[in-house]
Amino acid sequence: RYVWNKKRKFWKDTGAVVTPSMWLSQISKESVLFRNWNTSTIQHPIDINFWRPINKTVCRELLDLPADLPLIAIGNEGGSKNLRKGFDLFIKSIEHVKNIVPNFGILVFGQMTNIPELDRFGNCFYLGHLSDDISLRMAYSAADVFALPSKMDTFSLTAMEAQACNTPVVMFKTSGQQDLIVDADSGSAVPAFDVMSFGTAL
Repeated sequence: RYVWNKKRKFWKDTGAVVTPSMWLSQISKESVLFRNWNTSTIQHPIDINFWRPINKTVCRELLDLPADLPLIAIGNEGGSKNLRKGFDLFIKSIEHVKNIVPNFGILVFGQMTNIPELDRFGNCFYLGHLSDDISLRMAYSAADVFALPSKMDTFSLTAMEAQACNTPVVMFKTSGQQDLIVDADSGSAVPAFDVMSFGTAL
């Protein structure tokens, strides 16, 4: 609070704020400190000459994944310890998916060790930490849908990369990530933290 008051006192000249999402720009415009500053949104770019689909059959064969099983991909860096990433909500949504589609697989990258909460659903495939972009591109291309259950995100590069690889993304309509859903082909943004809607969309 002390620092905030100092800023309010001494920041007399207006400046410029650049954010990666419309959500953050709106927060800036509503901020007591920044509301008189010029605010712009410049979304993070990716190289779409690189991030593009690879043949799904080839990707699944190279990654040793089943050819015909519907696959839901999720990045799980940090596991369930990072509550902001919404892994707990993903688990609840998968329970709903199981009622709709009895036989499907979950493709997890970012973690090699098994996750007991997921394993009880069966058909879990752990790719571990993918240190090169080619492997990551193959993982996106191998999946049928990418799950982004984050509760708060400034802007999701993983969602953008998945979409560029022709894999639709399901996310909650909250924070900066919702900028990425432009139509039904690119995925679905469901009401914030509604796990039933998230599961249905998957």
